Amino acid sequence: MSTTTKNKFSTYLLVLTALFATLTYVAGLIRLPIGPVPFTLQTAVVIMAGILLSPTAAFLSQLIHFFLQFILGGGIALFLSPTFGFILGFMVMAFVISLAVRRLSKATFLNLLVIAIIGEVILYLIGLPYMAYILLQVKGLDMGLMAILNAGLIPFILPDLAKAVLAIVIALRIKPRVNL
Repeated sequence: MSTTTKNKFSTYLLVLTALFATLTYVAGLIRLPIGPVPFTLQTAVVIMAGILLSPTAAFLSQLIHFFLQFILGGGIALFLSPTFGFILGFMVMAFVISLAVRRLSKATFLNLLVIAIIGEVILYLIGLPYMAYILLQVKGLDMGLMAILNAGLIPFILPDLAKAVLAIVIALRIKPRVNL
C-alpha cells in the first residue's frame, strides 16, 4: 500500500470514527424518558460501530462520544448521572463487538445477533451497577434490586433486541460500501 493510499485510508477511518461518535451523540438526543435512564437509539449505533469499524476505531468512536457528552451535555455533572455507566459501557461494548466480529469466519445475521446480545449484556454489567450506585448512594433513593432492574434493565430488553436487529440489518447493507 502506498503512502498516499495509506493516508487516505487513515483519513477515511478517522472520518468514520468521528461519524459514529456523532451519530451516537445525536441518537442520545432523541430520547423517550421512562425513568432514570431514557430510551434512545444509541445502542443501535454502538452495535453498528462494532460491526463496521476496527476494535480500536469502534472504541475511539465511543470515547469521542464520551467527550462530546462531557463538553456539550453537562460537564462534571455527567459523572453523577445514572446514565454515565452506560456511556462507559458503550466503549467496551463497541470494542468487544468489533473484536468478536473480526474473529468470525462468516458474519451471518445470527452470528451478529449473538454478538450484539453479548455486547448488550456487557453494557448492562457496566451500566446497571453505576446507575444503582448513583441512585442509591449519591441521590439517596430507597430502591431494592427489582426497582433497580425495573428502572434500568427490564423495560429495555425487548427494545434493545429490536435495535440490535435493526443495527445488524443496516450494518450488513452498508458493510460492502464501507470498505474496511
